[in-house]
Amino acid sequence: MEFRQALQDLLGNALLDDVLRDAPVGVYIDHPERGCIYANHALAAMFGCTREAMLGFGWARRVHPDDAEMLRSAVHAYEHDLGVIDVEYRVRHDDGSERWVHATVQAIVNDGGEHVGSLGTVQDITRQRQALAMAHERQRMETAGRLAGRVAHDFNNLLSAIMVSADLLLDELAEPAERDHVDTILQCAEQARGLTDQLLVLSGKRVAQGKACCLDVELERLDPVLRRVLRDDLRLRVKMTAGGAWIGLDAAQVGQLLLNLITNAQDASSSGDTIHVETSTDGTVARLTVRDEGAGMAPDIAERAFEPFYSTKSADRGTGLGLPSVRDIVTAVRGQVALESRPGEGTTVTIELPLLDRSHSEGAPLRQRPPRFEGARVLLVEDHAALRQSLGFALSMHGYELSTTSTLAAARQLLSEGSFDAIVSDVLLPDGYGSTLLDESDVPTVLTSGFVGAQSTDLEALPPRAAFLGKPFRPYDLLVVLARLLAARRSPG
Repeated sequence: MEFRQALQDLLGNALLDDVLRDAPVGVYIDHPERGCIYANHALAAMFGCTREAMLGFGWARRVHPDDAEMLRSAVHAYEHDLGVIDVEYRVRHDDGSERWVHATVQAIVNDGGEHVGSLGTVQDITRQRQALAMAHERQRMETAGRLAGRVAHDFNNLLSAIMVSADLLLDELAEPAERDHVDTILQCAEQARGLTDQLLVLSGKRVAQGKACCLDVELERLDPVLRRVLRDDLRLRVKMTAGGAWIGLDAAQVGQLLLNLITNAQDASSSGDTIHVETSTDGTVARLTVRDEGAGMAPDIAERAFEPFYSTKSADRGTGLGLPSVRDIVTAVRGQVALESRPGEGTTVTIELPLLDRSHSEGAPLRQRPPRFEGARVLLVEDHAALRQSLGFALSMHGYELSTTSTLAAARQLLSEGSFDAIVSDVLLPDGYGSTLLDESDVPTVLTSGFVGAQSTDLEALPPRAAFLGKPFRPYDLLVVLARLLAARRSPG
């Protein structure tokens, strides 16, 4: 016991306990038969109990059940050869929260070579594990987003070809029964477009279509998605009373808010519980409320709920970024988010968002034929053959003179050989991004895509001579946008 004696000689009666009381790491001493005979304050805090509760083998009762066998194997190997233990495992507190710890244990041997105990140091690595889990989750979502984007791009090309062709056919039919059949095709295509949007919302890679949407319309559209991600033993009750209220978030952001809140509510709920989602308006704000009937939170936990990386879940179930991301989305548009929770009484998250001007919710104007620009030369750049053919036919029918190609290189060649009044180009082309044509000419340009990934940020700040049209779309949508750009170019000033 030279260590204790040296401390006593140096510090008098201020022995080991006083020296280690405020140490930043957990320290303990273990007896081969009696178990833990000393634990400092830092270690007891990591295990969520008193120092007295750590003594003997009390600490072992707080090891996570899923890690207990692994830890027993490590201890067994240590007792056999007295090699240093270096191990990570989880401990569970009385309130159900979990912490990750990294323990290093080495043997204490007397002068005769007899094993008389063990000295362990323990560090709380919960934040590091959460950061690692977040990085893995981000990588997984990026992979899923790339896959979803590729599928959505190809699927939306097919849908666009179907919708454009069906719309053109509709203009040729006079019999009501025939028109009804084509209308059915268009309705099914619209439903398929909704499925694509849902896929991209889940991946977090949906193309931004403008920073505004009708809250109830988006909630109704997302309702099937929310029910699919919910556990089978839970119920979802949705009440929408916001009417035509428009808010300054796009559909993807509303989807992200709801998915984060529903996931949190689900994790807190028990079998048979109901999760309530409600919308309403009050003066100048739209209100979105998500309430669960789960276990609720203690006041100290609720106070930290919006703190990044803070989570009472295990690292494989949460990264502590759900509510912080909700807060960031809401505050970016000058909204507010509040959380109310009591143990045993569930949790309610209330979001208030400023209402946009009522003109946003007046509904779409009556569909009128866009103005014709007879003889205007349009360069159509689209790599999907069926869509290129149907779009070309629609533009030609409206009086445009058309040149078509499927690659960026060919588009550049055509632009160098002649003049054009407008360009209609897909963003994702086999040999590059169609959006680069904006930097290479001053021709009015309509960019189209169902998914653009890293290019989406650039599309949110297009110059006045350009516009973005998300796929799938109908011929009317393209003709309106194209006419607007051409009219702006030809108007004086």
